[in-house]
Amino acid sequence: MKHSTDRRRPARVLSRLSSLITRHPYHVLAVAAVVGVVATSVAARIELDGSYLALLPDGASEVGELRAVLAEAGGSGELVLAVSGNKGERLPFARRLSRNLRQSGLVAWAQAELPVGFIEKRKLLLLSKDKLAKLRGAVERGVDKARAKANPMFVDLDDDDASQKKAKDAWAELRALEKSSLPSGAALPKRVLRSKDGRYLFVLAKPRAAAAELSSGQRVLDGINVVVARTLREHRAERGANSKLDLKLAGSLVEQQRQHQAMTRDMSTATIVALVGVVLLITVFTRRLSAIVVVGAPLMLGVAVTLALTVMFVGHLNVVSGFLVAALVGLGIDFGVHLILRYLDELPVGCQPDADARAVAMRRAIEATFAACATGAATTAAAFLALRIADFRGFSEYGLIAALGVMLTLVATFTVLPPLAQLMVRRGRTRPRATPRRLSRGLAWAMVVVAIGFAAVSAARMGDVRFHNDFRSLQGKVDGLAFADYVSKEVGGSLAPAIVMTSSLENARRAAAILRRHEGEGGIKRVLSLADVVPSAAQARARAAEAARIGAALSRVKMGLLSRDDQRRLEALQRLAAVQPWTLDDVPQALKRRFVSPHGKHFLLVWAATNLRDDAGLATWAKQLDEAISAVRAAGVGALVLDENRIAARVLDLVAVDGPRVLIAASLAVLVVLLIYFRRPEDVLLVAGSLGLSVLALLGVMTAVGLELNLFNIVVLPTIIGVGIDNAVHVRHAHMREGRGSIPRVIAGCGKAALLSSATTAIGFGAAVLAHHAGIASLGWLALLGVTSAFVISTVALPALLSLSDGVVREEAKPAIEAERLEEIALGATQPPIAESASWRL
Repeated sequence: MKHSTDRRRPARVLSRLSSLITRHPYHVLAVAAVVGVVATSVAARIELDGSYLALLPDGASEVGELRAVLAEAGGSGELVLAVSGNKGERLPFARRLSRNLRQSGLVAWAQAELPVGFIEKRKLLLLSKDKLAKLRGAVERGVDKARAKANPMFVDLDDDDASQKKAKDAWAELRALEKSSLPSGAALPKRVLRSKDGRYLFVLAKPRAAAAELSSGQRVLDGINVVVARTLREHRAERGANSKLDLKLAGSLVEQQRQHQAMTRDMSTATIVALVGVVLLITVFTRRLSAIVVVGAPLMLGVAVTLALTVMFVGHLNVVSGFLVAALVGLGIDFGVHLILRYLDELPVGCQPDADARAVAMRRAIEATFAACATGAATTAAAFLALRIADFRGFSEYGLIAALGVMLTLVATFTVLPPLAQLMVRRGRTRPRATPRRLSRGLAWAMVVVAIGFAAVSAARMGDVRFHNDFRSLQGKVDGLAFADYVSKEVGGSLAPAIVMTSSLENARRAAAILRRHEGEGGIKRVLSLADVVPSAAQARARAAEAARIGAALSRVKMGLLSRDDQRRLEALQRLAAVQPWTLDDVPQALKRRFVSPHGKHFLLVWAATNLRDDAGLATWAKQLDEAISAVRAAGVGALVLDENRIAARVLDLVAVDGPRVLIAASLAVLVVLLIYFRRPEDVLLVAGSLGLSVLALLGVMTAVGLELNLFNIVVLPTIIGVGIDNAVHVRHAHMREGRGSIPRVIAGCGKAALLSSATTAIGFGAAVLAHHAGIASLGWLALLGVTSAFVISTVALPALLSLSDGVVREEAKPAIEAERLEEIALGATQPPIAESASWRL
């Protein structure tokens, strides 16, 4: 007796709650309105953080290093301001612009002209000792040859073609060595940077913001645009109305902000499309305009409370969870679909019942649907909460927000929809439901065999589904990408090289030497630091000695006996050889501020040799950079790294590690909920098996259409595990309630709700296909395929299997009395009983 009482206790509690809600509709709606207003005001503060920083755990070392270096460097990537228009006006305007930018405090530095004169005067002593020795040999050979030829008694016994070529080669080698000005072998930049095609003059600047810090980055970029506009006005005021200059911006900060703005627009568009789409679908399906309010209001309340809690406990949406708002519209409305359709079934057919009859119909609808809806919500929420085990915040935050959203929309639906429906939906169906069609055994077998066969083929091909990210392709159509690529090529490399920070010039020198050992291994392309223009004391002494020997050799030449070209060459070399060693204090501030922080920290700029637009290139770069930095630290040099590409590689590593874990955890969580609800292993096997077939079918379709997993859509897989099982739960629940041989009635009752709920879920997720960001659009396509697969398996294969397991394939095999009872139910004369033993195993 006690066991039976325990089983009925949840039913009694639900009955009392449903009675309370239906008896006091205005009180319930008043409370809901207050909650909605408060939640909406809080939810309005939600922001999208589209940076990779928002995807890493708070304690990630890469994030800590980035912030530490950022505090000293003032920013991450460089900004290029490309000036076009009248060539005579470009340089004066660029000088004014760089001065205004420096005065604004928005940039760490800005340069229209590079301080190459300092290096030009000292380039002889910037050569390595070996190169200087080689240069000295070339000079001595050239000098001896020149002196000999100046002697009227000189006869060249080797005056043949080979000798002439050797003499020319000696001067050619001299000219080549004179041009090599840095120990790294890098050629000197030009004083003023211009594009090769002459279209632009480039101003370089270092914004005081990181591309990954979206909010501060936008403020800095807005401020820079204000300075640019003011400088243009000042320039035109001086030059007159005929002044024609234009300006474009390029750099990682600009690119990241444009992508963020595009994703924000995509998110808003998807949310609006999803909301309008699902409400219109339900309105058309039910043929009631009142459905817009009856179903839409509880949904919006649940979403608003979810976003409010997200603001309070998470603070933002990231690139993965950003489209959850649209998805929650599709997910959360499922409960309203099942409840409103059951309510319409419970209303008397063809008449307008009074308030008491509507209240009774709503109570019956609640008691008939809540158990299955709660189980579906629990399995979905459990699958989402399983994502919390991931270090990848794209998974963990998505899981938390989605789980909250599912449970809150469930509560909102079963508290707000009933009073709204009672007040606004006053008429049931105009005609009885059609008699369910019978399912033949042959057709049932065909459905099961086809489903299992397709799943088997998909399982054999699932290895062809790969995780791959081509970030340039995934970005889609974002304004300015082509121009950013153009500028990068013109200035000789990425505008966002990795920044390695050390404590002193000597440590920067040691770190640069170690990093250069890793050049040419597929990772590091070039290293640049202030140590390249400030030799150590020992290096300076050795190079000065070689330079003195070169000067001595040149002094033996009588310039009047040389040709004009040789005179100019040797006089220039004499001036270079006479330069004395210098220290860091002699370096002009215009050059120093790019490599030294106000607190004396030294920076090395490190460029990648790999393609950083795909995951393979990112992985290679991150591995090589980490190995090089480990070697630097092993040598006793403290070094911190600021590199957003390294962070992107770390994100991909987390996804690769966390992906299998969250899939397993989500599957186990769903199984636990199913065991609690159904208890019998065979029931759990039927429902979970349909989910497994759905996932396999999805993988097969992905292989067929060539859809790959990527950073943005991979979260769909655990989502399908949670969402795809809902219809199967409802089908099995109805089958248990109706009894053996009831599959035609189950499909007639659940099939429509399953179709509508699957369609709304597909609209919610599928709205993402409208995104300009190709990665987000792929999330929408993958979700559409997943929802479709789950719908087909749960409403075709599962019912067919249940029909075969019943052993009843003809409706006339049912007792005559059962047929009479069904006819009475269809006509509205009686109501089907609620099977508590089946519905309340929770």
